[in-house]
Amino acid sequence: MNSYDGRHVSSMAAIAAALSIAGLVAGCSMTKAANTGVTDAEITSGVNAKLGEDARLHPYTIIVATDDGVVHLSGNVATPGERDGAETIAAASRGVVRVDNYIQFGHTQPAAQ
Repeated sequence: MNSYDGRHVSSMAAIAAALSIAGLVAGCSMTKAANTGVTDAEITSGVNAKLGEDARLHPYTIIVATDDGVVHLSGNVATPGERDGAETIAAASRGVVRVDNYIQFGHTQPAAQ
């Protein structure tokens, strides 16, 4: 295993992952996203609204978090087409700079309604 200053690279990767998760948990900041004039909270709200309007995606729980205009999607859907559809909707939303799509597809149950 590679090491750096006596510490394993895997430990550094774990720290980096923890910092990334902390950034996602922080979620929607109130700063304007990447000079788009739209706050992260407004972007998240807009993406959630559009996802909720899509009949293919409505039954599923898709988690939306935004950081400086970058939308992070996670959750589960049934098909790759639904996953791609969620990304397309998010990318077309006002203020979005980029979409990181972590949605899983396959064996899933729709969210309880």
